[in-house]
Amino acid sequence: MTDKIQYRTITLDTRNADGDKRTVPATLSSEQPVQRAFGMEVLSHTKGAVNLERAINGLPLLFSHNADEPVGRAENIRISGRKLKADLRFSKSARGSEIWQDVQDGVLTDISIGYRIDDYQETDETLTVTRWTIFETSVVTISADTAAGINRSLKMDKDKTTEPGDDRNVVAHTRWLKQEKRRRNEVRQLFELHTRHEGITDLMNECLDDPAITGDRASKLLLDELGKQNADPIGGDFRQSGNGDSLSQRDTQDVGHRAFGNFTARDTLSEFAAAAVDGTLLRAGAKIEKPHPGAVDTRNMRMSDIGEVVLRQFGVRTQGLSRDQVIRKALSTRGLISHSTSDFTNILENISEKSLLIGFQEIGGNYRGICRIGSLPDFKQGSRVALSDFDDLEIVYENGEYKVGSYTDTGVKLQLQTYGKLFNISRQALINDDLNSFIGIPRGMGAAAVRAVDDACFNVLTSNPTMGDGDTLFHSNHSNDAPNGSGAAPSVSTIDAAFTAMTTQTGPGGAHLNITPRLLIVPQALATTSRVIANSINDPSSSVLATPNPFAGEIEVVSDARLDSDDAARWYMAASPGAYDTVECAFLDGMEQPFLETRDGWTQDGAEFKARIDFTCAALDYRGLYRNDGN
Repeated sequence: MTDKIQYRTITLDTRNADGDKRTVPATLSSEQPVQRAFGMEVLSHTKGAVNLERAINGLPLLFSHNADEPVGRAENIRISGRKLKADLRFSKSARGSEIWQDVQDGVLTDISIGYRIDDYQETDETLTVTRWTIFETSVVTISADTAAGINRSLKMDKDKTTEPGDDRNVVAHTRWLKQEKRRRNEVRQLFELHTRHEGITDLMNECLDDPAITGDRASKLLLDELGKQNADPIGGDFRQSGNGDSLSQRDTQDVGHRAFGNFTARDTLSEFAAAAVDGTLLRAGAKIEKPHPGAVDTRNMRMSDIGEVVLRQFGVRTQGLSRDQVIRKALSTRGLISHSTSDFTNILENISEKSLLIGFQEIGGNYRGICRIGSLPDFKQGSRVALSDFDDLEIVYENGEYKVGSYTDTGVKLQLQTYGKLFNISRQALINDDLNSFIGIPRGMGAAAVRAVDDACFNVLTSNPTMGDGDTLFHSNHSNDAPNGSGAAPSVSTIDAAFTAMTTQTGPGGAHLNITPRLLIVPQALATTSRVIANSINDPSSSVLATPNPFAGEIEVVSDARLDSDDAARWYMAASPGAYDTVECAFLDGMEQPFLETRDGWTQDGAEFKARIDFTCAALDYRGLYRNDGN
């Protein structure tokens, strides 16, 4: 099983396609169970589960899994919200342009990935893939199989049968019987709220009698049928307005004691959920670059209003219910979009996740200015090689042989740490429509994630750790620490001393490295003085007028209050982290952003969330760093 390439397909959403750049964001896969010949298969989408080594620089975008027919690139492949996502960029070749046009026109609607199962855990009911590697991404012509459910395809495992009674199945027939019983119960639960509608009972019986129809597929068939009947649920009548700017405002329902439009279109609940997420964020004052067109109509809805719309999608009558009752039902009603949680909880998760990322991006983080950003595949101890120099090139005489060169290196060890916290969105907060609970708190946690990385990064400088040679990072033996008694504030003369020390560094093999300092890292107490020096054409400390400043425009100042807490007089210089080994901040699978997980509240009424970020910071080499204690 683990050596074979597996396939799965998901429907491409082209609403956010960029015609000028020929790009479209795409969800490549998720944790939604898929029916296989041996039972249900679940792909784990934790950061450690997906091996993205082959996808660090992107993957070729193929057509119909034909390696000889590339049509673009799948870039920025990442794990986000328990899903594998990417940005698809189509080439300007004749074939790439043809496929891009078909995607824009809706002729080609599906994206498929090829992957290898590396490790898994098996129960009587489900095979959970705990480690897998993605190999390829492809635009495909076969739409999602009718037996597989919303945006999923059963046509994934080319060499296995899906017939439950086939003797070639990899699982005993008795296991399939258990799986079939579970499937039928799932279908019955989906339909039990809607049997009062005409034809729904017949549709349920058809789904029960067809072993290939999973719960996911049954839910889509149910939604389609309710939409045709224009049934009671507001989500079953979800329509984009003609001008494309907002949702229509046909006043047919009274949701939350105010008028709200009645809308129709495919995958209605997903559309409403996306509009509700962006509308809520806009109401809280968040800036969204491209909000959902329907956000203009949802931005004034309370959370109880959103819960009421979700319940009506299930055919639950909400007339006469209090806000408390609406929230309770919305939190407990099983999802059509997400079977692991309620759809209402799924909307809360998306709101909180976007808020978390907004908070992370707003703060910025000084670590990005002084650290190299790296990646580690797992939590095992990893290593870095400080490539200080390479053997000098030698003359190769006519008919002479080239000699093999080598790096003289020192090993540096890095190991990821997890930073995170839990928070709860209570039922009371939802009833009170407390935006701070589901927007302010995760936004603050995003900012806290940035601070955690900054803390670790600057701690590398202030803690002066011991390096592999037994000396501390800044040490007289390393020629990167101003001698005792010679320390002083940043000036042309003290910066010149730092330049001299760094440019004359030699590698382990004796090579002259000529490292050029680019960063002046100072506490806030020295920030103004340092910026004057960095930008003045003339030496500001010289008593002679018009004395040139040789460092004008040559260095960038980075200031941080963490250095004030350590020593308000101490400052540092560093080479560009992209050119020389200095300090590295490594993230799990290169995912620099924090991650959010959720589950329905158990110990408390509401929903529970966990925000985390996995990273580590370490000094790679002392040669690209310099310290002056200022005293």
